[in-house]
Amino acid sequence: PFRNFFNRPPYNTNLLFPKGRQIPESASDAANHPLFNLVDDIEVVNGSNTSQENSYASDVATALGFHGTGGSDVHSAHGLGKGVTIFNRDIKSESDLVQALKAKHYSPGFRDGSGNVHSLVDSP
Repeated sequence: PFRNFFNRPPYNTNLLFPKGRQIPESASDAANHPLFNLVDDIEVVNGSNTSQENSYASDVATALGFHGTGGSDVHSAHGLGKGVTIFNRDIKSESDLVQALKAKHYSPGFRDGSGNVHSLVDSP
């Protein structure tokens, strides 16, 4: 949710905090955005985001009491597969996926240049 957040103007427009809207001074302030009252979690690792954007999203997730997810919603090959969500058990069906998400049985992670997957946090 914090893509382009740290870019220099005019390239710092962001979906949550568009041009002209008050930019939060901290992750805790950003967590007060009304959108976060409507979601159960947020993506904290995105293969196309900078490490600064991902770190800030992780700080916001922590302020909200969220686990955070990882994803690779990318529009080019460079970030493909870098952000992942690691589940505590095998997901074999849509029902398994929904149950794991609702139970928070996952953690955000990333795939390094060698293809190894690393969790950002310990999941329950």
